[in-house]
Amino acid sequence: MLPIEVWEIVIESLWYHPQTLISCTLTCRAWHPKSRHCLQSLRQARLHCVKDLNALVDEVVHSPDRARCLRELRIVVDTKDTSSTPTWVSKVTLTLPSKLPRLTALELSGIQSVAFDPLGVQVVSAFKTITSLTFEGCSFPTFSQFGRILLSLPSLKHLGVGDLEWAEYRTLPWILGPKRAKILRLRTLAIWTTRSTTWLGEFIWWLLTTASRNTIQDLQLRLRVSGDYSGLRDLLRAMSQLVYLEFMIPVVDLEFYGRVIATLSPHTKSLQVVILLDSESDLDHPAWSSFDTLAQPSTYHPDLVIRVFALVFHGGSTNQPDWKVPQMAVLERLPVLRAKGLLYDADIDGS
Repeated sequence: MLPIEVWEIVIESLWYHPQTLISCTLTCRAWHPKSRHCLQSLRQARLHCVKDLNALVDEVVHSPDRARCLRELRIVVDTKDTSSTPTWVSKVTLTLPSKLPRLTALELSGIQSVAFDPLGVQVVSAFKTITSLTFEGCSFPTFSQFGRILLSLPSLKHLGVGDLEWAEYRTLPWILGPKRAKILRLRTLAIWTTRSTTWLGEFIWWLLTTASRNTIQDLQLRLRVSGDYSGLRDLLRAMSQLVYLEFMIPVVDLEFYGRVIATLSPHTKSLQVVILLDSESDLDHPAWSSFDTLAQPSTYHPDLVIRVFALVFHGGSTNQPDWKVPQMAVLERLPVLRAKGLLYDADIDGS
């Protein structure tokens, strides 16, 4: 019997034969991990530079199976290196749409406004099969160019946006029109901020005017910095069919979000609130009491479960928390919600 290392080399040689790889995953337990890894790699591609792009183009041209299997494409640009960004990112949008007929997810990270010229917007919109789109740390010359991309993807269902920038908003009315019909029919929406929040108000207003309000069922709001989030209350009120809701918020904003939760849709079954603390002393912040008193939905789903967790970020900007507050310490600060039986006592999943 051959060692598993030898079989894994054989499996790797089947990289562009997805049907054979599927058979390998079902052959035995020892073959499954390597076969599954190869299959997953066929579904995903990540581009950092023009060299990665040329390699991917060569793959999809010479291997039709690779092109048919690819579902997710992530384009990541180092924001500190802007010298070659416009050239190769524009080349992505010019060369790949016609070669990836089954691409469903596109993520753009760190792309600057010069890459989103009118031609770039037009060609990005050529990915008509996209159902999931994510923008992270991207900047746009105008809001209208950002809006054109979203409105030109007829199958878009899942949208993620975080830390965006645009130079001006003056062309926004052009997108909407005086009697613009609802176009976007999103199912999930994720919004996050780790720095400036100046872009968020305009985006929410545009979303309320342009997206269908009764299709979004899953909303994630991960707002690492305090700011003016008054538009979020209108957004939540408009989402009449919202089922899953997640907040990640600084402790100082707890009172505001308590008022937001009070207007929760009766269709909402799951609410998760992750509270961000700068230090252990924030466990005694008066906002806890305000949140506990205000976060009382007037009408709510009989199966509604509220999960509340607290994480400490001493540095304030790192992605990983320095400390997770024991769950009992969190529950002790929310006696009203706990007495009503709305709080879920278990710890964060996977921790």
